[in-house]
This record gives sequence, structure tokens and C-alpha cells, in this order.
Amino acid sequence: MPDYDLEKRLGNGAFGEVWLGDDRALGVRRAIKFIPPHNINNPTNFYKEPQTLMSLKHNNVIEITDAGTTPDGKLYIAMVYYPKGSLEDVIKGSIVPLEESLKIISDVCRGLEYIHSLDYIHRDIKPANIIMDETNNARLSDFGLATKLDISGTASPYGYIGHLAPEVITDDITDKRTDIYALGVTLYRLVNGDAYIPMVDAMELVDMIKEGVYPNRNKFRPFIPTPIKNIINKAISVDPKNRFQSASEFRHAIEKVKIYASWMPKTIQNGTEWNCKVGKMNFTIKSIRKSQGCFDLEFFKGNEGKTQKKIKDESSSCDSKLQHDKKLKNLLNRIVLKGK
Repeated sequence: MPDYDLEKRLGNGAFGEVWLGDDRALGVRRAIKFIPPHNINNPTNFYKEPQTLMSLKHNNVIEITDAGTTPDGKLYIAMVYYPKGSLEDVIKGSIVPLEESLKIISDVCRGLEYIHSLDYIHRDIKPANIIMDETNNARLSDFGLATKLDISGTASPYGYIGHLAPEVITDDITDKRTDIYALGVTLYRLVNGDAYIPMVDAMELVDMIKEGVYPNRNKFRPFIPTPIKNIINKAISVDPKNRFQSASEFRHAIEKVKIYASWMPKTIQNGTEWNCKVGKMNFTIKSIRKSQGCFDLEFFKGNEGKTQKKIKDESSSCDSKLQHDKKLKNLLNRIVLKGK
């Protein structure tokens, strides 16, 4: 093993630990993954993961620099170190701005297009396995479950249970479309935040996945426009024939939707406030519960550096919840898709 000074543990999972280390010979920092022999998915091919990564060279795939075994028999894989860490480290389950979410998924689609073109599938796509580099470029990482497809275009069933496609459970197979499904669940989590993912036990989760109710296809933040909801629901269709059939098709669908704004909600007294910026124009919407069954909607806008003015024609008071929610959703969606 090369001379690495290990600084700190960056993370750990079911298969091993990742450490930050200094490569003394080259004077650079590396992220080093250590995997005990008993955690190797295929013990007959101890070096499968590093060999797979060495064969994959793409801007949206993590770059491996070294691999081997430690004196105590662990497999180590040294990779380029990116201080921002994984997407999971960055977002911590919170909402990611809509434009940023779509950019991340588009980046990952490009990485998937590449590995799928070589007949590999990843089988473990989730925020923890997406690395953000120094230019905010998203890169697929952790290829411990990646595998070559057989002649039928399928492979054995593996994956992170929360992102498993229904057919992995019912038919015991994975293919390129199961990666699409997992990436669709990832997009759902980015735009909604993990608060929209129910906490259930494994048995209930399996049943919900098979029934197509995990995640909830009808539950989205009010600022998510219909075109984006349709893209997500297509990617996570229960029937793989109804999904995007390739990562490029998924990416092209995302890139066709023009997004002008990314609303970010925050809690205020008796309600929620949304803020966004389009060019030099700042927008604010306040949803306020005045009394039981009575809601106010306040809409403000103004040029950067100037006090925002309340737009009376699009504000309202003491609406029913149904009226209020409809007005709020229409206003949020309009600015996302039209910027005004």
C-alpha cells in the first residue's frame, strides 16, 4: 500500500469506510475507501470495483487513482478528493433549489449514459453516491454494486432498498431502467426534501414500492410545476416500459423544461414565506393562516436594492384553504415557468 497519512473518516456504510488521506509521495489529498474482504460483493473477483472504475473515464464519474490491499487484507480504492463531499453531505435531506436539482440530475444522466453505453449498470444511485466536485459538477461514485449486463440486458437484483424499482423486488432482476428509477427517486428527494419521504419499516416499504405509493406520486411541494412532476413520475413509473428507456431520454426531458426561478420556503409566524429571484427582480410570497379556515396570500416584488411592493391584485385575504392553495400553487408555478 502507498504511503498515506489518514486524517479523518469521511463516512461509512454497509460495505466499508471512506477516509481522507495525504499521499506523501505525490503531495495530494485522496479519498480512500477501505472494504473488508467479507464485504466484497463477489469474493471471486476481489478487484472488481476498482477495475470497473479504472475502465470508466468520464467527467460525471468519480476518478480512481490507485487500488490494492492493506497488510490486514482490506481492499483499498484511492480516488480524487472533492472537499464538498457527497450530495447527501451537502443537502442533509433538505430541499435543493429547483434549477440546481435539475442540473445535478442532468449531470448524473450524462454519467449514466456513458456507463450504460458500455453495458454497465450502477444499481446503487442515491444522494450518498453522487459526489459534487469543485465546479459543482455531479459525479457518480461508489461502484461496489455496479455490474456488466448479461446477454439479455439484465443483471442480478441489488440496490438501496429505498430506491429499488418494483421489478427488482417482484422479478429479481435489474437493468438500465432500474438505474433510471433510482435516479427519479433521487430527483423526487432533491426537489421535495426528505420530509416528503415516509419513515416505514422494511416490510411495509417493500409493499409500498410494489404498489407504486412510495414515494407518493401525488405529493409535491406547491412550487413544483406540472412538467417537472410529470418527468419524475415517468422516471419512477411502476411499469418499466412506461419509464424513460434511456438516461439520454431522461436528460433531454429535463433540459426541455425552462426554469426561471427556484423558490425556497421558510417558516414564519402562522405560515410560510417563499422567496426567489429572477434576474434583478425579487419575489416574495407569504401564506398566512389567520384563523381556522381563513388564509391570507401576500405577494411582493421589487427590483434588487429597492423595497418590494405588495401586488394587491394578486394578494387576497380570508380565502378558504382550497381557494388559497389553488391561488398559491398557480402563482408559484407561474413564476417558475414564466419568470413574471
